[in-house]
Amino acid sequence: MSLLDAWDNQQARYIAAREQRFDALLTVIEWIAAEGENRHPVVVDLGAGPAAIGRRLLRRLPTASYVGIDLDPVLLHLGRRIAEDFDPGRLHMVDGDVTDPAWLDSVGVRSVDVVCSSTALHWLPPDDLRRCLRNAYQALRPGGVLLNADHLGFDEQAPSLTRLAEWVAARDERAAADRGALSWDDWWTRARADDELTSQIEQRDRILGSSAVADETEDHDDVPEPRPPLREFLELARSTGFSEVETVWQRFDDRIVLAVKPGPQTP
Repeated sequence: MSLLDAWDNQQARYIAAREQRFDALLTVIEWIAAEGENRHPVVVDLGAGPAAIGRRLLRRLPTASYVGIDLDPVLLHLGRRIAEDFDPGRLHMVDGDVTDPAWLDSVGVRSVDVVCSSTALHWLPPDDLRRCLRNAYQALRPGGVLLNADHLGFDEQAPSLTRLAEWVAARDERAAADRGALSWDDWWTRARADDELTSQIEQRDRILGSSAVADETEDHDDVPEPRPPLREFLELARSTGFSEVETVWQRFDDRIVLAVKPGPQTP
């Protein structure tokens, strides 16, 4: 199993409906390309990892181009390997912090049709998320779309629903482990053993310091990921300037939120 396939294997351990979620996200992008004026959509992926969205997008929509933004040199390197499978210019990986507007120089302002993210933004504290959404808003053309596929929890007033979502997530993770799905730290053990990634691992260690190894070896099976309330994300997106901010796909607290930058009709 290649490291890229192993990445999908371990991610599916924590997101049971990952492929269904990708399908829903890509369906929105297909709709934009099919019904809109631009049949060659530019898609930017925030916290892209090894371009899991990019691989699926470019195979499914031959007219699209993709830019993945990430800080991790290991995941950026794996994403750049994928670019070799497609025509030149269709897939780019950019070393950047999604909270820093510097990445906008790589894509152009108001030239992007879709900004998307998958299982990344829930890690950001509120102030960082606000900056991230402002950058996304600036990158999008008028009428462009934000798509956030992520863990977005239920309100405090619905504790039973929160417990239900936690129970489902734990059940799904146990089932995936029983089927042999890799854990997060299993994957990083494999990555560190790959001689082709030696320089990228060293660079990652310099950037993250001691937190790099701590992140890779932490028992993610026993530490639940944050699930900020959906309501908070909706309010923040609206306050940034987005309109039509709604959930377009959901499985318990795993959701895709769509938000539109006001402007010409989308698509």
